[in-house]
Amino acid sequence: MMNKQASATDSVAATRSGAAAVKAVKPIFSRDLGEARRRARELYRAWYREVPSTE
Repeated sequence: MMNKQASATDSVAATRSGAAAVKAVKPIFSRDLGEARRRARELYRAWYREVPSTE
C-alpha cells in the first residue's frame, strides 16, 4: 500500500515530466502562433459554412 508521501512525490514528478514534454513539442502545421490562429479561423469558417441552417 502506498503512503501519501510517496503518491504526492510521484504526482510532482509526473507534473514536472509533463511540463517538460509540453516545452519539447514542436509545431506540426504552423510556423508560429499567428499562423496557427489564422489556420484555426479558416478551419472554423469552413466548418461553419458546411453546418446546415436551423431556420
